[in-house]
Amino acid sequence: GRASAVDIAQRWTNDGQADQRLRHAADLALAQASAGLTDPSRLHKLATWFDAVNRTRDLLRTTVRADLAVTELLLAWREGERPARSRGTR
Repeated sequence: GRASAVDIAQRWTNDGQADQRLRHAADLALAQASAGLTDPSRLHKLATWFDAVNRTRDLLRTTVRADLAVTELLLAWREGERPARSRGTR
């Protein structure tokens, strides 16, 4: 079955291992790019994903709810969109 992004985010963050999981996701993205397995036209998207994962990891060290930060990241990845930037100012 397909779990929702919210369900996955809650599972990833409930055991205190979210940072490790996100680090692994960022390392995997970097390894794919470094190995030349990524089409050059997708490198920007991969770099954006790598940056978004690391920004989400940084959020885990704040008072932001970890499950919400990870949910946003997973939804952006699933939809193939650029992860949302800070919404505080325009």
